[in-house]
Amino acid sequence: MLEAGVVGIQLPRTESREQVETLLSYIKFPPKGTRAVAPGWGSSDYRGVSDWQVWMDEQDEETLVVVHIETALGL
Repeated sequence: MLEAGVVGIQLPRTESREQVETLLSYIKFPPKGTRAVAPGWGSSDYRGVSDWQVWMDEQDEETLVVVHIETALGL
């Protein structure tokens, strides 16, 4: 979804810090995470990117994670 242009991901029933850290590793680019770069998709406005490191840093800053604390364990 991030490659299509979505800028936020929700994690329902969040119950641990580990779950949040795992999700963050999936949606952030290296070295902050493990997300792969997919040029030419909605996340880059379907255009070429001239400076990939600057672009990845900007994307990492703009990507939002929302956690839903819905259980006693999560609290």
